[in-house]
Amino acid sequence: ILLGCLVVSCAVPPDAKKAEAVAEKCLQAIDHADYKSVIEDCYSTDPGSRQSLESVTEKFNKLRVITGKMISFKLKSSESKSEVGEESMVILTYIVNRERVNTTEKFFVQEQGSDYRIVLQDVEN
Repeated sequence: ILLGCLVVSCAVPPDAKKAEAVAEKCLQAIDHADYKSVIEDCYSTDPGSRQSLESVTEKFNKLRVITGKMISFKLKSSESKSEVGEESMVILTYIVNRERVNTTEKFFVQEQGSDYRIVLQDVEN
């Protein structure tokens, strides 16, 4: 039990501002249909979670057809999550105002090397 407490107390919490910067860069890139930037600059570089440009393009083109162009976004909540034996992450929830249908978008962001990267993005309406 003491070892678990020691590990938790030594864990460095993730930087929420850096996580927000990458999530907002991703939202802007998606809005400008710059899906290459989404993959190369925002999404995880972990080979297990890597998505192809074709897959990302298809997914976000469908989103744009249904929801319309992004008008604005606002951070609704930010939560740091650190558990023993797992990578620390920041979970960000944004309210995204769009032309037709507004969305709630959750970004799960982890530090990978010297960068912060999105390991999961969940979009709901």
